[in-house]
Amino acid sequence: MSTNLPPPSRSDAPLSLAVDTRISDSDVSGQLIQRLPKEQRHSVASYHVVKDDPSLIQLQIALATINPVV
Repeated sequence: MSTNLPPPSRSDAPLSLAVDTRISDSDVSGQLIQRLPKEQRHSVASYHVVKDDPSLIQLQIALATINPVV
């Protein structure tokens, strides 16, 4: 798979992504979304598989807002 992403301007530039999926073993898009930033020297501060349930999604968002790394 080829990506036509431009090179990052800085390796420490912030990058935020959100992924909602149900099964981590088959989370192909989530794995890709984690791999691509890492290839550009970004870090992935947090990754969670969250069921499609509004209260669980809201909980993960709330937890991310108090996590200083995120």
